[in-house]
Amino acid sequence: MNNKKANIFLVTALHQFHQVKKAIEYFKLEQENNILFIMDTGFNTQLLIKQAEAINITCYCYKNWIFTDLFKRGREFKKLIQKAKELKNQFSEFNFYMSQYASDFVFLLNNILKPENFHLMDEGTAIFNFRLVRETQSGIDLKSIIKTIIYGTSIAPPKAIKYFTKYNFTINQPSDTIIKYSENQINNDVSFNKNEFLFLGSKLSEMQHVKEVDYLGFLQRIIKTYVNKTFIYVPHRGESKEKLKKIESLGFEIKNLGEPFEDWFEKQASAPGIISSHFYASTLGNISETFNKVPELIGFTNSFFDNGGYDQVRSDIFEHLKQLNKIKFIKL
Repeated sequence: MNNKKANIFLVTALHQFHQVKKAIEYFKLEQENNILFIMDTGFNTQLLIKQAEAINITCYCYKNWIFTDLFKRGREFKKLIQKAKELKNQFSEFNFYMSQYASDFVFLLNNILKPENFHLMDEGTAIFNFRLVRETQSGIDLKSIIKTIIYGTSIAPPKAIKYFTKYNFTINQPSDTIIKYSENQINNDVSFNKNEFLFLGSKLSEMQHVKEVDYLGFLQRIIKTYVNKTFIYVPHRGESKEKLKKIESLGFEIKNLGEPFEDWFEKQASAPGIISSHFYASTLGNISETFNKVPELIGFTNSFFDNGGYDQVRSDIFEHLKQLNKIKFIKL
């Protein structure tokens, strides 16, 4: 009888690999069978594979898909299902560590492999929204029935999950629990250029939480408020090229890093004197929690950032970030 155990990780972005390493460290999984499923959403998957294989993680990469892609990318979900069934024959026990929730590929893996534990890891502050989605999930609907027929496998959500998180929040699901971790402090040697102002971009307009015209107008107000600065804009991976051209025309230098901002910041001998974003940006919290030396951190508030729903989610994130005491919140 096969008594081998495997730890299954899943990420959909480069920055989520940080939580994979945190989980391996926290749960002491270094000597175990660690397997990483990578859902390619358009980031540098080769860099991720290189980092994972360097610490003896086996990688399997698939093109990301959503429900409307089922017929366009049918081969992808079939390949993933086939791999999951192969692993089911190879190992007798599984633990899950997922940086995504309420996605078909997560539920497919869960229902094929039937893990002993399902850990939902931080995906930035998106875990606040994942918690809300889980606690407001309805029963089986027509769409889930159709998906189950197409996949040939149930896509029911897990019965119990463990939140592996550094954030402060409460849960209402009796079956679920929270495992809290903290960031390791990094003594970084960096100086700050007071003439440089950096803004961490977001895809709020692409997600239709904010009108693009309002977003661009807000960035223009930054330039008018913080005069005589060099303005740098670090795009979110989901921002459109057309929008970035408009931001550049406002006076921002577009700086594509090719790696998570926190990894880039750690390597800098000199960094901008102000690093900013919208008031519930997870990267601001990551920097303030992780590094000993930080520049002025600003979370901008504005009424249009409150559009698009998720009021409770944003409020919970804001309360957590305020408790860190290193971020200045400014209404602009």
